[in-house]
Amino acid sequence: MTAQTTVHSINLPVSMAGIAYITISVADMDVALDFWVDRMGFELSRRRSGSDELMAALWGIEAHDVIDQALLTSPGASAGRVHLMQFAHPGEAVRHEAAPTDIGPKNLDINCTDMHRHVADLKSAGYSFRSEVGEYTLEGLHTREVQMPCHDDINMVFIEVLSEAEAFQTDFSPRGFAGVTSFVVVVPDTLPESQFYQQLFSLDELLHHRVSGPEIEAVVGLPKGAALELRMLGKTIEPFGRMELVSYEGIQGVNRFNRTVPFATGVISCAFIVPLLAKTVAGLEVLALPVADAGRFNTVLGEADVVRTTSPAGMKIDLLQLV
Repeated sequence: MTAQTTVHSINLPVSMAGIAYITISVADMDVALDFWVDRMGFELSRRRSGSDELMAALWGIEAHDVIDQALLTSPGASAGRVHLMQFAHPGEAVRHEAAPTDIGPKNLDINCTDMHRHVADLKSAGYSFRSEVGEYTLEGLHTREVQMPCHDDINMVFIEVLSEAEAFQTDFSPRGFAGVTSFVVVVPDTLPESQFYQQLFSLDELLHHRVSGPEIEAVVGLPKGAALELRMLGKTIEPFGRMELVSYEGIQGVNRFNRTVPFATGVISCAFIVPLLAKTVAGLEVLALPVADAGRFNTVLGEADVVRTTSPAGMKIDLLQLV
């Protein structure tokens, strides 16, 4: 049985100014859709059932090992989509019992309105939170933030921007959520990883912070003298699909990129749209990074030539040139 698109057959608007979509392997598609669609109000742009030759080619598995897929979109967004995929026999989560400093995919940032109400509603629905809602100001932005563990050991970070900041003006779902604004990934060193995304995808470095001292040591659990470094990459014109790179100086977490393989659940890869695949592949070869040509397929974003690579830190990335 080949995969079938069962919701919307038209091409979706896509942006090259950020991550096209983040792939999350789920143990139960119904549970994941209940969260993203029913509770968060994301739009179900496409749904596929059955085997998928593209996924098989990318992951080195049999086509029938994939049984279900869904593409979710925040209203009005052309980047930062969520691609849910269910294997026939889901395994342990990538971030199962992970420490905050472990290397690999970490957080999905979601903007929201009226955070206290959302927290109360989600608690009533049985969700728990890692802490109480925090409030802070960073570079003139007054925000609220709270973290919540979600399906398949995904860590959701809800952010309410209280300042009047044009860069954070987005369309919200009927439920009051918008995202994914930032995909947070822990890496050994943010500089080479940042240079990779800037060179290959022409992203800009929007933020660069290095934070040290007793306060951050206590919040994250870092040893004395350690520090946190953060670089946010994207475009000022695109609030969705930004890449946020974090490293923890003075401590070496477990490398969980090694776990982003079939049939693990959780965040396992992300995808970018590129204007000219041959040029991007040439850039990868100059950097001596792996290139796996999957061929031309009907992807969840439409017909595309597809190549897979791996970032210097180990993030699996699919490159799509739409045709």
